[in-house]
Amino acid sequence: MNDPGSNVARHLRIAATDRPDGLATKSPVGVNPTGEVRHAVRTFRQLDQESDSAAGYFAAAGIAAGARVLLAVRPGHDLIVGMFGLLKLGAVPVAIDPGMGWSAFLDCVRRSRPTALVGVRTATLLSRLPFAAFHSLHHRVTVGSSAWRQALTATSPTQRAAGQGRPRHARSHPLHVWVNRRTQGVCYTHGMFDAQIELVRKTYAISPGETDMAMLPLFVALFTSGPRHDHGHAAPLTVKPLAADPAPLVAALIAEKVTSSFGSPAIWSKVADHCEARGLKLPDLRRLLIAGAPVSGELLAQLRIIAPHCVTHTPYGATECLPVTTITADELLGEARQLALRGQGTCVGRPVSGVEIRV
Repeated sequence: MNDPGSNVARHLRIAATDRPDGLATKSPVGVNPTGEVRHAVRTFRQLDQESDSAAGYFAAAGIAAGARVLLAVRPGHDLIVGMFGLLKLGAVPVAIDPGMGWSAFLDCVRRSRPTALVGVRTATLLSRLPFAAFHSLHHRVTVGSSAWRQALTATSPTQRAAGQGRPRHARSHPLHVWVNRRTQGVCYTHGMFDAQIELVRKTYAISPGETDMAMLPLFVALFTSGPRHDHGHAAPLTVKPLAADPAPLVAALIAEKVTSSFGSPAIWSKVADHCEARGLKLPDLRRLLIAGAPVSGELLAQLRIIAPHCVTHTPYGATECLPVTTITADELLGEARQLALRGQGTCVGRPVSGVEIRV
């Protein structure tokens, strides 16, 4: 499935062809008066068709292949559709974490020099303020508007080729992602994402039919549906992990029988504390990947109790090449923890198969 010369969006097309009626995403959109959570549910075929329509909508708005497009959309269904739409168009998504603060955000925009903006109404309005960072913008598309909704329902009579209009060497075609709070950008290529997709899938034995709850908003779009899993749930979170309310997250983990998740220590510490305080368990969770910051032994010990059937992994590596090494909680809580407490350093695990390390 890994074709080095192709646009990474083809993974969605493959899933839509192989499992058209399979559940692709399930995103919370509200709560009924009874307290029941309402979801936006899409099959792989529907997600593929909507992202085709989104690509056409972006093109009609003047966004062309190769254009750098600032993607300012809240985690959820629209983020997934928007990301795949831009990839299919052959554009270069620039995804920036809004949680880094206004000043740092503007600095990232200025450095990335996007020529178009795809964002929620607040983002498009703010982009018209007289800030130098927005001077490079020539095109704006508002996500969530009535025109956007109408465009997504207007299914094209023919499928759009994944990456139609992309540069000849799609493997080196960049996707710009600002992933931290220090205005340091990571420039991805389709080839890099392709390699990560296969590496993550093989290393952690991810298989079709799993239920995933992704808690790293910037990567929900590419690592939840199609590429990373053949069955994923996208759960929108607030952009600041420390401000996230763990109650709805825990409710979703239990109600949706989530088997796999990927998130930061900040979020999972709140989830673990919430479960521990209320005596709750996560019996269906089988795999948990925690990355983005150091993971404490206390958190790993908590997770052993609240998710008794789960294997927790702490992959290590820079965002653009994660995972370089990986280690399980059982290993970290054994001899490795005692060595760390004696000042021997933190064990980051063994090199992942297929990864070459040079020191």
